[in-house]
Amino acid sequence: MGGNRITKARLLLLMGVATQLSFSQARPSSHSEEPPSLRRFFQDLVEHYSPSTLPKYDELSRVTSRISTQSPEYTRDALPEIFTALTHPDENVKGDAALALLVISQRPDSAELLSGYIGAIGSLFDLPDPRLQEMALQILPNLKPIPPPEVFPLLLAFVRRSDRDPRAQADALRYLLGQTAKRSETVAAAIEFWSRPMDNSTRISTINALSNSGSADPRVISLVTSSLDDHDFDVRWVAFQGVCRMGPVALRQANLPMQKVVNEYLNLLKREDADPNRQLSAIKVLLLCEPKNPEVVNAVVEFYSRPLDTELRKSVEDALHIRHIQNVRLIDLMVGSLQDPNPEVRSHAAYALADMGPNAVARAQPSLEKLSQDPSQPVEVKQGVTRALKETGHDGSK
Repeated sequence: MGGNRITKARLLLLMGVATQLSFSQARPSSHSEEPPSLRRFFQDLVEHYSPSTLPKYDELSRVTSRISTQSPEYTRDALPEIFTALTHPDENVKGDAALALLVISQRPDSAELLSGYIGAIGSLFDLPDPRLQEMALQILPNLKPIPPPEVFPLLLAFVRRSDRDPRAQADALRYLLGQTAKRSETVAAAIEFWSRPMDNSTRISTINALSNSGSADPRVISLVTSSLDDHDFDVRWVAFQGVCRMGPVALRQANLPMQKVVNEYLNLLKREDADPNRQLSAIKVLLLCEPKNPEVVNAVVEFYSRPLDTELRKSVEDALHIRHIQNVRLIDLMVGSLQDPNPEVRSHAAYALADMGPNAVARAQPSLEKLSQDPSQPVEVKQGVTRALKETGHDGSK
């Protein structure tokens, strides 16, 4: 198997939101008979193991999809077989066992059910496959109603290792900082992890983990703030958003470097020879973090007033999907775009006004009602207009 890491979408899929891929590969099946019990499924998987006859994904899905509705005894009875499969030398068998444990972890009694197996689940951190490391990380911190105390040292030890998948370690840091931020060893582990050499992708994952942790520790804020001076545009961009997400305490602590980045973005928007994708990225974070800043408003209005192609104009409109925005100049940008000759621009403008809230829609109401009553307007425009007018309590229909 390859070394691709399991993504969040992949994890949702494995929990039964979608049913098209397995841990190893898609394995379609046409079986319609009653699936075996959870215990029998994993017992047969190990006792009759053959790499050429591994269970197909829908077979695994049919078995695991019943876990949430079965009694605790049903699940508990299957655990020895599941954990036997977890130690199997075939990575696919390990993966199927880990998927079953992932589903079990979603049960409200999962902490009690798996309390005797915390160390065994933690052993996934010792495996070289980053996907299995990620699976342990998705199981242990999410045990319900709360993870057992043994989870903390396992995650801390995982973060401290230098031979594990750094993105999974960053995710572990997010949990640790969110739940145990006041423990000195947690912040110490974050500082040590941050000091390691990282590529930009890992640095971005770590910034997101720290800024999404909810930690207000000034040392953690300083780590995120330090990336505002990074040489890479994307790293600075993510760090800027991260400080904003961390809230007022972080914004006060990072005031000067944040203002430096704001000025960088404002200058970027003034340039007519700059990369439009970077300019759009700047607009998004400026509107997210400083929508009331007059300089930001001026820069966005001036940028949008240029002759832009349709895709870029729609992207700026999408960036204005900010709830309860109050700035009249920004609202009027979207009101004016309701008259744009391109229906896609009109549609995006209507949706932006809907997200701006009732005040914005009230200001645009005459234009919106005119569009709603125009039979020549295409469906996408009518849908956007209807969505906007609902903010005023009606949909514009007669």
